[in-house]
Amino acid sequence: MGIKAKGFSLIEMAIALAIIGFLLGGLLPTMTNYFKYTRRTNTRAVLDSVTQSITGYIIINKRFPCPDTDDDGVENLDLSDLDNIKCSEQFGTLPWADLGIGRYDAWGNSFNYATNIDFKLISNHLNLKSIFEIKNSFDEINTEPPALYPAVIWSDGEQTNNTADELENRNNDAIFVHTSYVENSFDDIVIGIPLYPIVFNALRARVLPNNKL
Repeated sequence: MGIKAKGFSLIEMAIALAIIGFLLGGLLPTMTNYFKYTRRTNTRAVLDSVTQSITGYIIINKRFPCPDTDDDGVENLDLSDLDNIKCSEQFGTLPWADLGIGRYDAWGNSFNYATNIDFKLISNHLNLKSIFEIKNSFDEINTEPPALYPAVIWSDGEQTNNTADELENRNNDAIFVHTSYVENSFDDIVIGIPLYPIVFNALRARVLPNNKL
């Protein structure tokens, strides 16, 4: 005589589904936060590698790459004076094709980029014009001379927030803000490219003579 299989009752199935829902409800916020953290960490790592690519570009071309202003990945130059070639604009996106790097951050957005259009490494002198300042908040008051950078790269993060600190990063001036992540308030990731590692690498590559600093 065969044994008749016994199925789950509706009550048992409802209890099982309730337990699964409870477990998923507890895991989802944790997983969401983990994915956010991972995207920010990966984007920061990409920005760090971009600074290395830019340093290599400077060693070869003796100037910073110019911003891309028409979204084709190629820098845009002002060629009106061939004896003094400059960037067509000071602000734009990263010229990823010229640098041989990836185009997007972890959220599929292009990296923003600002540089001093007059910065050049020349064989007989170094034009020291670092102009960009990175603050902890838009209204921070400096008690000491701030650190200045000849170029800044930044990601807009997951979303564009219309807070004062994020608006400071989009108003095309020389002041930027980088502070702690605050959901729905500030999620930009901003990196200044420091001058002196570039000088050090230029000396190592013999682009600059030791006695011209």
